[in-house]
Amino acid sequence: MELLNQYLKGVMINYILKSEYKKILIIHFSLFILLVFSSCQKTVYFDVETQENKLVVNSFIGPESGAIADVSLSLAPLDYDEYPEYITNATLQLFKNEILIANYTYNETLYKYTIDNSLTAANEGDVFKVIASVPGKETVSAITTIPEKVEIENIHIADTIELINHEVIYDSLGYPIFTEDTIPYYKIEIEFTDPAGENYYNLITTYEDASASGNVCFTTNDPVYTLGDEFSFGDSENDFYTVCDNAYFSDITFNGTKKILTVYLIQVDGVFFDDPKYIFTLQHVSSEYYKYFSTVNLQNGGTDNPFAQIVTVFSNIEGGFGIFSSYNEITAEIEL
Repeated sequence: MELLNQYLKGVMINYILKSEYKKILIIHFSLFILLVFSSCQKTVYFDVETQENKLVVNSFIGPESGAIADVSLSLAPLDYDEYPEYITNATLQLFKNEILIANYTYNETLYKYTIDNSLTAANEGDVFKVIASVPGKETVSAITTIPEKVEIENIHIADTIELINHEVIYDSLGYPIFTEDTIPYYKIEIEFTDPAGENYYNLITTYEDASASGNVCFTTNDPVYTLGDEFSFGDSENDFYTVCDNAYFSDITFNGTKKILTVYLIQVDGVFFDDPKYIFTLQHVSSEYYKYFSTVNLQNGGTDNPFAQIVTVFSNIEGGFGIFSSYNEITAEIEL
């Protein structure tokens, strides 16, 4: 019996020793794994070369519209989520054909610098220059040449059509419900003659009646918006696109010829509105105007895409960043 007890004790001790040995092996193996993986981690520090914040000037001038501008400081590359610092004590001088005509005045209501249109009267080919300065910053400047006024030779309602409006709404559970409806539109044709050379345009549409007014979107399938350029909306003339802002286009599809631009606007029932009308402003814009907005649109289009191609926004401000550009415009209206 004593021998049996000693044997059982020996077995138990041996089992305990083996268990402790296994624990030691597990601990050592765990330490080994931690050492291996921790040795794979490496912190890399790098310096981003940044420059002193420079002046950013954005100013647009029209002979009949006056001039407007804002001034801010540029942001560092990693400050993309910050808002720019706008400057209210800048000095902006405006020259026409090398003669100083006025200083911009800061408008506290608009938070912008402005010049009245009585001071910006100009002819085609007049050269304007802006010089902006802020204490402690490098003075910046830029020039722009007033384009010629392109007349709207004819504008009329060519037809009335119904377009299908597609809409997605969501039920109480979050499931999408696809709907479509037909909406009556005016088919409106705007006729003008494109001058020789490269030209760029912007179309602004406005609705107005006896009690309300404001800019409105238009729908189009005109080739200037469906053929390939910076503002391409597609490649099929059977597709319709709604344009609300930055309705810029080039004369690449009609250079030097007569152009009939086709747009569609929602029909207005004259029974419920007094003196309704659509107003069309055709802006003949400078090349820098077009290049600036086209690159801004391309950059904005890739904001949330990490694989988007990097786009450098066009700038013509010497010593800083931004845009100084001009346009000449003509207005026509259609009473409804």
